[in-house]
Amino acid sequence: MPKNFNFKTKVSGMTNSRVILAILASVALLLTIPAAAQATNVYAAASLREAFQKIDGSDDVTYNFAGSGALRDQIKAGAPADVFAAASPDEPQELFTNGNCERPVTFATNEVAMLVPAGNPSNIQSIYDLKTGNRKLAIGIEDVPIGKYTREVLSGMGLLGILDTNTVTQEPNVTGITSKVALGEVDVGFAYVTDGMIVADQGVQIIRLPEGSQPAVRYQICVVKRDGADTAGAEAYIKKVTGQLGRGILSEAGFGLPPDPADVAKKQKKVKKVQLRVKNVTKNKNQVCKKAKKAKKRRAGNAGKLRTRCTKAKKNMNKAKKDLKKVKKELKEAEDALKNA
Repeated sequence: MPKNFNFKTKVSGMTNSRVILAILASVALLLTIPAAAQATNVYAAASLREAFQKIDGSDDVTYNFAGSGALRDQIKAGAPADVFAAASPDEPQELFTNGNCERPVTFATNEVAMLVPAGNPSNIQSIYDLKTGNRKLAIGIEDVPIGKYTREVLSGMGLLGILDTNTVTQEPNVTGITSKVALGEVDVGFAYVTDGMIVADQGVQIIRLPEGSQPAVRYQICVVKRDGADTAGAEAYIKKVTGQLGRGILSEAGFGLPPDPADVAKKQKKVKKVQLRVKNVTKNKNQVCKKAKKAKKRRAGNAGKLRTRCTKAKKNMNKAKKDLKKVKKELKEAEDALKNA
């Protein structure tokens, strides 16, 4: 061994090199492993909690349920939302106008109702019982849809004064309202019919509002636009909500449903089918009646039979044209309903 050889230093240097190589190999391995799929973030109105978790309760989706106004503000501030579902068109339409989400679509409707605790201790039978005052009410704050809808109902019925003659607690979302009702902390809560159905097992009763007082409660959903958004996941989620699965679950939960785009597509196919029938029977009528006309001129023996066939062909043509007019009208009504949903 050479006189100046330092065995300890040499071994140490080799060890350090091996460590460095091992670290580099580990880093390279980590870079080759595909990243775990990112969950789609759904920001939704509190009244959708039960239904949405039934539509998709997998680990592929994470939920943030709150008041629609609060969720709108979070999204405007850059929150990592991929889907936004609100209990009114106002919030999604505002985000759409500002470029924060794609064009919203209506996917459900609802009704405002009065909820009373188990046993209805204050014996509330209708909204007019609240005119006597001295009751405890729970309503939504003005910035959330249920709060706006409640005030719209009261204003339309000339009953806004009951907010002054009764003790009123204002909640940031429907969950706060239903909790207070279920716990018996208030005499009446103004929420959606669907919320009353969720807490019905706690004895909460639903009292419907008078006919004609109901505002148009429409839920809208949109794909959020932001850097790094899971657009594909958002579109797939919305497809579930607006498809057969989602519509079935929403209906079962008590929500109303807007016209189904699939129904419009079916009606469009039906129109094309009837148009083809009109074309065929018209062609047949022209051929048969032409033969009948020639046979009449020639005084052929089959002229009478051909005239009968011509008359029948004309009836078939008129019936087909009448059917076409009917299916076209049905298609227009379906398209208009979908457009205005």
